[in-house]
Amino acid sequence: MKCRVIVFKAAMLVLTFMMEREAVAQEVGRGTSQMTPADSPPALPTAAERNIVTFLLGAERWAGLGELSPMPPDFSPAQAGKFNDLGYGIEVSYHRLLPVGRFDLLLGGELAGFDNENRKSVTLVNFVTGEKIRDKLFANSGHLTGSCRLVIRGEKRVAYHVGSGLGLYLLRIKEAIEGFGVAETGHNDSSFGGFVVVGIEAPTRFRTCSLRFEGKVHYFVFDHVGEFFPGQEARGPLYELEFGAAWRS
Repeated sequence: MKCRVIVFKAAMLVLTFMMEREAVAQEVGRGTSQMTPADSPPALPTAAERNIVTFLLGAERWAGLGELSPMPPDFSPAQAGKFNDLGYGIEVSYHRLLPVGRFDLLLGGELAGFDNENRKSVTLVNFVTGEKIRDKLFANSGHLTGSCRLVIRGEKRVAYHVGSGLGLYLLRIKEAIEGFGVAETGHNDSSFGGFVVVGIEAPTRFRTCSLRFEGKVHYFVFDHVGEFFPGQEARGPLYELEFGAAWRS
């Protein structure tokens, strides 16, 4: 749990650093160029800025994972029960912008991770010390995908995204033991899958930075989850809502 909190805080620090860096660059640019009127609304990055890096944080719901019913031997941590179908995700992506007539195409890829925990933990006893220990499972999943998006620039200084991606999806079932840390269970699987995405992009006061809000639906099938879940599959859809920022250069 501490590790995931550290990862989340690090992600927020990266986002803050990028925003502060853009603010400094904006101030420098104002000193060497003509300032825009104070009442002029901010603009989206221009089509000449082709390289786009996006950082997103989000929440997800994966009903297929929550439906898994563990059938463990007697002292297995899987006695804690089913996984929570609600979790969170982090995504970093890179795309190259290609103007096509009235529209723009984004070609690139995404690296993302999801985390879903057990709905409850199980209490075990250390037979050496007699100390009670909390034990639980959690699922780490994610994807490495390539994608293509169509960008439509709206009339009210926003842009709309629609697209899809294909690639590799991974699932790892881990065990968190209080006082001992995280251990691998060997319950890992991979799947070919994909997603569809729709989103909206709005400008900020920084010329090369914009805000993104996206919704994705992921499809995949993990059909060899492991001996804790004999004969069961963890399949999509996985629904995800994300919010973050995009930087162009």
